[in-house]
Amino acid sequence: MKEGWTPVSESFLRLYGGMHPPISAGEAMFIIQLLSFKWDRSMPRPGLRTLAQRMGVSDTQVRSYARSLEKNGYLKRILRVGQTNRFDLGPLFAALGDELQGNPVRKPEEDFD
Repeated sequence: MKEGWTPVSESFLRLYGGMHPPISAGEAMFIIQLLSFKWDRSMPRPGLRTLAQRMGVSDTQVRSYARSLEKNGYLKRILRVGQTNRFDLGPLFAALGDELQGNPVRKPEEDFD
């Protein structure tokens, strides 16, 4: 506890697996790790290698989580040359709000059904 703590929304913990599309347990941990770098209104900007080390997975796996969350409309990555990416969690927060209101957001891949 001396090193700090990360607040995680009870709504996120309750809903992530049932969202459409669902967020996997690995993706959820990726999000929680991102939240541990969100100290103010700025977008978190940890390095993918740092996230991989903290999660005990490969850099490739962390990239896969980020790509999947981005594809499913829960995350926006702001790519920066020579610096760590910024991660916009706004889409996730909006999707959670919609879920709580009983109006789940239609995800892009549903347009192709």
